[in-house]
Amino acid sequence: MSIAPALAAGRRRPSVLRNAAALALFVALLTWFLLATTLVAPRRFLGAVKAHLRLVFRVLGLRVTVSGLESVESGRGCLYMANHVSFLDQFLLLAYLPGYFVGLEKIENNSIPLYGWAGRRWGQVYIHREDRTAAIESCKIVAQRLSAGMTVAVFPEGTRSPDGRLGPFKRGVFHIAVDAAATVVPVAIRGLHALAPRGSRLVAAGAVEIRIGRPIPP
Repeated sequence: MSIAPALAAGRRRPSVLRNAAALALFVALLTWFLLATTLVAPRRFLGAVKAHLRLVFRVLGLRVTVSGLESVESGRGCLYMANHVSFLDQFLLLAYLPGYFVGLEKIENNSIPLYGWAGRRWGQVYIHREDRTAAIESCKIVAQRLSAGMTVAVFPEGTRSPDGRLGPFKRGVFHIAVDAAATVVPVAIRGLHALAPRGSRLVAAGAVEIRIGRPIPP
């Protein structure tokens, strides 16, 4: 699946007001989620979490379209592999891809107030990118979850693209797929890099496309 950098259609200058409102909604979601999941498992709130995240994106002015949903088999675990262009990527996937799934993200995110706590409650797997031994252990955890039938989302580039082009892949995620005999579902995120490039603190309004490719069997 080819990923080429492109400006999102109808891009506008980032609105500070929109971004502030979206951030307030996101913090409200994290706070509510942490309180609610003290009594009930996170899966019970999946629909509410997805709906709230979609509201956050609408407030930001993102017009998101999804194609290829017919490629995802309901009720079966898989390994989503997506290109990484923005800090919004994992939230975008969670909001618009079907089902409950966890992500693999850098260990630094674990220490972010509210977000780190919510991530642990959700079931995120954290990877120490500078410690090879620790990274291998994190990959083993992901493989175990896949083998147990859970869906996991990963970014094989390992970091956000600086220019929107698809970067070289890290080998670890492919070892995970082989070890767990997992079905890989490729996902392309288009248009978001132009709206929220690496290093940007604000998100501009515009069109974003999520394109789901054909599953690759183990």
